[in-house]
Amino acid sequence: AGLSAAITLAQGGWAVDLLEARDRVGGRCASATLAGVAVDLGAEFSHGRTAVVGVCEEAGIPVEAAYSWDPEAPPSMQVAFAAGGRLLGAHDPAVKSHHAFLEAIVEDESWDDPGAVDRPMEALAEGLDDRARALVDASQAVEYATSMADLGASEWRRRETFFAAHDCSTDFTLGGAYGRAMAHLAARARALGVRVSLGKAARKVVADRAGGVVVDGYAFDACVVTAPLAALQRGDLTVAPLAPAFEAAVRGVRMHGASKVVISAVAAQSASEEDPAAWAATLPRMVVSADGFARQLWLREAAGRVLVTAFLAGPRDAAVAEALSCDEAADRLAEQISALAGRRVAWVDAVKVDWGRDPFAQGAYSSPSVGMCGAWRDLFDTGLPHLRYAGEAAHERGSTVDSALEAGEAAARAILANSGRQ
Repeated sequence: AGLSAAITLAQGGWAVDLLEARDRVGGRCASATLAGVAVDLGAEFSHGRTAVVGVCEEAGIPVEAAYSWDPEAPPSMQVAFAAGGRLLGAHDPAVKSHHAFLEAIVEDESWDDPGAVDRPMEALAEGLDDRARALVDASQAVEYATSMADLGASEWRRRETFFAAHDCSTDFTLGGAYGRAMAHLAARARALGVRVSLGKAARKVVADRAGGVVVDGYAFDACVVTAPLAALQRGDLTVAPLAPAFEAAVRGVRMHGASKVVISAVAAQSASEEDPAAWAATLPRMVVSADGFARQLWLREAAGRVLVTAFLAGPRDAAVAEALSCDEAADRLAEQISALAGRRVAWVDAVKVDWGRDPFAQGAYSSPSVGMCGAWRDLFDTGLPHLRYAGEAAHERGSTVDSALEAGEAAARAILANSGRQ
């Protein structure tokens, strides 16, 4: 969000200072190399052909359709479901119940009533059998890095309706290049004259209602705050004055932890096989599991290697990952993928990232919290035209890098419009 806002303001003729708390740009977008292959440690996908894909096209970074949540997509692209260590067919009763349950919420127009009382998905799912309920938990609570008890049906439905209207059912992978994409944006910003200061975390932002903002003692005409919500919630960054609705949204929107475990995997018997990655050919690209170590895992082949990524998100699953060493988590993931593959799979290299323990993010991303439907509107408006907040939580799409990029640009354009400098 910060890079997007800075670029837009600089293009509008402003002199811009970008303060980055980390020693690198990109925030929760970070990449590394595992067994010689680039992997993404934070954000990994673009949900549909949106702002992230546009940045990649500009930077010459190839993107590839990874999988689709659309049940009408080609079978090779569809998200698969599993339980008890085995894959479930599309006609499995639990899978059909999962789809029907979510579809019923989306189609229930009573949620559009402004007076509708929000309810947690946990309460709505009480009528499902254990396996179907576990699949909903894995596909939705884990996807949104929250719990069924705190996954608000109203905000969940609003976001899913938005995704459907904007053709976001297919997720595209950058193939481990999110870090490159952010570096490209930083280069664009610097080329426009933006002064990027790394390792400089803002601590106090005070705005004058009549105009002007002071950041840690330095005066500016306007300011876009792009720190993660957790920084405001925990008081690492104080911002004042703020509209009561903004403060209520900061308190009410949850931001739980999430961990990623990535292994470079080989089949134990593959030494004699012509193709060492052949063992993974029969497995789907994306698996949602009702049980096991990881509730969501996906496979990607690159440079003749198979990379398996486990996503453990929300308070329950992130706690499991955080309690394990990297090697322990890799062992658990290899055991889970072995059951699905029907043969023993071993890992040769691994990496684990716990975003809930990251000192800057202190969590993954905002979740659709109970009673907070539409909170993004309140987060976008601090109450002062020269003080704006931008981030994934301040955009109607929610919880994506696309949201952060678009919210940053929108905040900057609002400041330009207020100043009369378009």
